[in-house]
This record gives sequence, structure tokens and C-alpha cells, in this order.
Amino acid sequence: MNCKVVILLFAMLALPLAVNAYTLAYEVINSTVIEGDSLHYIFTITNEKSYTDNIWLSYFIDENLFNIHSSASRVSLLAGENKSIDFYIDSTKDTPLLIEIPFTIYFSNPAGMNNEITLKGKFLKASNLRPIVTGYSFLDFVDPRQEQELIINVHNPTNMIIDSEVRYEILQYDVVLFNNSKNVLLEPLTTAKVFFKIGLEYGQLPEDYILRFRAYNKGYANEWNETEFKVISYYEYAVGSPVVEQNVFGKIIKLNITNVGTGEGVISVPINIAPIERFFNYYTDGDIVFENGKILLTATLNAGETASFVYKVTYIPLLLLPFILLGIYLIYVYATRKISISRKVVPLNLGEHSSTFKVTIKIKNISNATLKNVRVRDVMLPFIKKIGTYGTLHPKMIRDLTGKKLLWSVGEVAPKSEVIITYHFDTSLAILGRIFLPGTKVEYKHKGKVGSVRGKISLVSTGKK
Repeated sequence: MNCKVVILLFAMLALPLAVNAYTLAYEVINSTVIEGDSLHYIFTITNEKSYTDNIWLSYFIDENLFNIHSSASRVSLLAGENKSIDFYIDSTKDTPLLIEIPFTIYFSNPAGMNNEITLKGKFLKASNLRPIVTGYSFLDFVDPRQEQELIINVHNPTNMIIDSEVRYEILQYDVVLFNNSKNVLLEPLTTAKVFFKIGLEYGQLPEDYILRFRAYNKGYANEWNETEFKVISYYEYAVGSPVVEQNVFGKIIKLNITNVGTGEGVISVPINIAPIERFFNYYTDGDIVFENGKILLTATLNAGETASFVYKVTYIPLLLLPFILLGIYLIYVYATRKISISRKVVPLNLGEHSSTFKVTIKIKNISNATLKNVRVRDVMLPFIKKIGTYGTLHPKMIRDLTGKKLLWSVGEVAPKSEVIITYHFDTSLAILGRIFLPGTKVEYKHKGKVGSVRGKISLVSTGKK
């Protein structure tokens, strides 16, 4: 029974000793100050134990809103010793003003004995220390391709020189896209203009944006000044180099145009071509017209769209032109001919060593006018053995290396009248097979102009079958 009482008394004596291992006291020096000054508190810590103890000080305070500093973060106390810690809280440019704010400070020792003290403090607004934005200049509608100028008027309301920082930010959906700042030295009671060159991104979307700005003095500023502006849409095109595929039969021109802007627009691109390529164009893909000696490629494109153009030219008509002209000429000659010629070669005797043929030439005036100075020419090749047995018209015969040439001077031939010429020839012993006789040529004069017509070539089979 006595043993239990002793243990209980010892426990009752030991409990206050553990709780009172160290004691805390604090003194409020400044709990309400103007921003720029410090809240000031003094903590006094007493070691109630009979041996040395270490006490740590800690806190969980947002360092973006407040700057904290103290004379010590740990104290070492001998038995019965006490020490004081000066604790300061400074404002920042983001510190809430004009409201009472609680601050909790924690104390602990190695034995795990924890204590805390909650303090309250307030920061007042120091308006006379803040530079004031009195005006600005900026466009309501902005072209992102061009550098813009922002002018901010900043006033110093104090009687001293202020080294002020002027800052702007451009936001969209609460996200800061661009920002910049400048330092300017403000004379007492004066206003200065601060200039910024703002370059947006080249492809900035055509939407609404927020511009906000303010001036600082040692980190302290009034509320943001805000305004809205709109980035306008624009259209701008990337035109590729024309791709030209060309050969003897024609040419193909291909071109791509892309709208690299942010809005819809119309573009027209001229391309030089030869007039003949315009004339022989046979296929186009895209809006293509011909103006002032050029082809004009036109497209309406939204942002990011590409238009493809194809222009095809054929040279086939040019390649066929000589043949077409020749055909036209032959048709013209045939339609305007004055004389028709026919020649018939009939074999009279086909022998093993030689053959005899009869030639009949018919010349007819198919015009309605009298033809004068009509002359008929026929040519026999060198291997013709003998020519003779003429009809009523006897020719003049000229012999040379090209063969035997026969010339008949007919004179005048009346309209629709006909002249018949006949003669015989023998083939050489050495020539057997098929031979060609050049066509008969007729010359004449009509209305003072000389004309000529040549008949068809004759194919003759010589020798005995």
C-alpha cells in the first residue's frame, strides 16, 4: 500500500516538470504598421529544467505574401536560463492590406515538447509611397504582324525621387502570354511617359485579350489597371514556285498557294505565259483567267487552307500545222486547177529480151478560159531503148544524163477541149521487172501568168512473165 502511494506521488510531481520543461512569453512591439514597415514581436523562452535544453522556432507562412526574419531560429538554454528572440514580418507587393492576419509560430525541443503562439497583425496602405498611373495609350484593334506601342503615364505623388518599376502584362484566360517592365526615375510631383514596344506572335489568334499595367515603388503598387483589346485577323499567303513539266507535246504548269494568316482572304497570282500557250490551253484546275497577257490564279482561302492550280498546254496543233497547211494547199491547187492530165501506158509486146509499150497522154482544159503557150513534157529514164511511132504531134527530143526528155508545143487549148498525145517506147534488154515513169508535166499561160501541172507517176512491168 505504501509503495503504491510513493509511485503515485512521484508521477504527480513528474507531470508538472515535463509540462513546464520550458515556458513562453511574448511582447507585441508593432502589430499594425504601414506597408514597408515591419510587424515586430519579441518571444521570451525560459528553461525550467535542471539541464541544458535546445528550443527551435518554426512557422508556415506564405513567403510570396510576407518576408519573415528573426534574430534566431534556435536557442540553447542552460538550466533556469531565459533568452529573447526578435521576430519580424515584412510586407511584399502582394501582401493583403487593411485586414487583420493571424500568424502561428511553433516551438519545439528534442524531447518532442511542442508549443505554439498565434499572433495577429495588420498592414496599412501607404498611398503616398505609390506611383500612380494617370493614363495610357494603346490600340483597341491590333495587327499581330506589326509592332505596337504602349504609352503609360506615371505620376510621382511624393516629395522625393522614386526609382519606379513600370510593368505590363498581356493575358488570355488568366494566363500571362507576354510581359515586360522598365525602371524609370521619377522626380518629385512629376509625371513621366513610359514607352513600350510590344511585338505579338506572328500567328496570334484573332481573339480578345487583356492588357494590364501598374507602377511599383520598392515592390509596392496600386491595383492593376486593365483594358481589353482585340487581335484582328489577317490573310497572308505563301506562294510556291511554279512547277513546269514540258516536252515536245506540251507543257503543264502547277502551283500551290497557302493562306498562312489567321483569317479568310482572296489572293490573285499572275503568271507570265506566251500568247500561243493561252491559245493552246486545253485544261485548267482552279479559278484561272487570262488578263493582260498573263494567267491570273485566284482563290478564296481560310486560315491554313491550300489551293492547287493546274494549267495544261498542248503543242500537238503546232506539230500538225505543216501537214494541215499542206493539205489546204493541195485542196486549193486541186480546186483551182486549169488542166487535168491522164496518162495510160499499155504493153504492146512483152518479150524475153525487150518490151514495147504505148503511151497515151490526154490533156484537157477544164477552165472557162483559153490557155495559151501550152507545152507538154515527158521524161523517159536512161534505160529506155528507143522511142518512136508518134501520133499526130511530134515532140522535140532532148537527150542528157537524166534520160530522154520529150517536149510537145501544143499552143492554145480552148475551154473544155482536149489534146491527145501518143508514142511508143522499148525497154532495154538488161532491164526486167517494174519501173517507174515520172509524171507528165504541162505548162501554160493564163491571163499573163504562167502555171504548171504535173501528172501522176506510172508503174510499168517490163519483161516476159
